[in-house]
Parts: sequence; C-alpha cells; structure tokens
Amino acid sequence: MSLTFRFSRKVLRSNHLIATVAVLAILGTTLEISGFMWDASSHMLQEPETFWSIQHITAYSGIALLLISAIIGFLLLITKLVEIRIVRGIKMIIIGAALQIVAGTSDFFSHLLLGADGLVSIPHLILEAGPVLGAFGGFLLLSQMKDSRIRRLIPVAIVTTIFTLASILFNMSMVLSGEILCIPVYEIFSHGCAIL
Repeated sequence: MSLTFRFSRKVLRSNHLIATVAVLAILGTTLEISGFMWDASSHMLQEPETFWSIQHITAYSGIALLLISAIIGFLLLITKLVEIRIVRGIKMIIIGAALQIVAGTSDFFSHLLLGADGLVSIPHLILEAGPVLGAFGGFLLLSQMKDSRIRRLIPVAIVTTIFTLASILFNMSMVLSGEILCIPVYEIFSHGCAIL
C-alpha cells in the first residue's frame, strides 16, 4: 500500500471517529437533560426519590455516553489524528465528562448521607455544567465537519446546548436569589430549596 493511501484511510477513519464523538456527546447530553427534567417532574409529583431511580438511571446513561465520547476524543487527541480546528470541541467534551464524573460521585454520596436532595445542590450544579460543555463541544465538532449528513445534526446540538444552558442559568438564579425564588418554586420542587 502506498503511503498516501494509508494516510487517507487514517484520516477517513478519524473523520468517522470525530463524527462519532460529536454524535455521542449530543445524544448523551440530550438523554441526560431528559432524565434530569423527568427527575424534576418527579419532584413536582412529590414522588419518593433514591439515587437509583429510573430518572437518575436515564440521566446517568446520558453521562455514560458523554464519557464514551470523551474517551474516544481523548484517544484521537493523543494519537494526533485530529486537525487543530477540532481540538477545542474535543477538549470541551472531555472537561464536561470529567465534571460529570466528579459531580456524579458527589451526588451519589450526597444521596447516601443526606437521602433526598434538592434541586439546587453543588453536585447538581456541576452535573449541569458538564452537559453544557459537552453539548457545546459536540456543536463545535459538528460545525467543523464537512459531511453534510452529519451537519444536519447541528440544530439538535443547538437546541440541546440552549436547554442545558437554560437549566443551569435557572438553577444559578435560584442560588443567587435564595429565598425570594424559593417561595413559589418550593411547591414544585418539594425540597428543592432545602439546600439554600
């Protein structure tokens, strides 16, 4: 095989892997946000909550997809199979996944020690920062892809990024405004303001 042919096969494979990284990041973030929205609706219905609820399993399945995306992206970075324009998106996905691991572990131990937690807790805020980075990193990767079929997912990436950003901004506003927002929100998220 000629050197050119081998190089083109490597680049082709790396483009497929970059697309896989982007799609897994977006899909994982979408699944995670869906799980956490479902969890919030469970708070509204005042259902009992444990860490291993179906809502948390859904959200953490999304985190697992984001983590797989980050691992593949990390392997692409260390093998230097990516162009410089792709690196920023992959790094954002990796940082987002790392935040998810730290926050997920903290959330697990928080549930063990405290039982049910509120909507606004430090692990939850970090859990929401991770998908923002993951979704935006996936968007950056998709926007750099030349394949028009993959680029069709850009609107999904934009919507996912907006939802993740809106979620964390809402929760940050609750932290900053404290009891003022907690009064009307308390009935929806039965113990969401307890941490404040």
